[in-house]
Amino acid sequence: AALFRLIAVLSRTEGASETSGGDEAALPGTEGGVSRWYRTSKLTLENDPVSIVAVAPTVIVLVAEGRLAIEQPDGWMTSLERAGAVAILEAGSTYTLRSGGAPASVAIVEVR
Repeated sequence: AALFRLIAVLSRTEGASETSGGDEAALPGTEGGVSRWYRTSKLTLENDPVSIVAVAPTVIVLVAEGRLAIEQPDGWMTSLERAGAVAILEAGSTYTLRSGGAPASVAIVEVR
């Protein structure tokens, strides 16, 4: 079964001036598509936590069954607990992603 979900994230910018990624912070995982409007990455978390610097609004999607904890700098935590669950990270902060015991596969979409 395929999962398709439309996610809208407001961007008040004109997008990136180029699609190369330039000197931007790298997204964790395997980088996918890059355009003026977004960058994507795929990542499977196992035992080690991963930090992500949200330089722009960033959408995290749990793409398969699993569990993902998203920790914010102030200690607040959000969890994604079913395939298709999403979280939107605000720009300007560093977040820590952790699997909830079993591997967690996520898609990361940075809105430019």
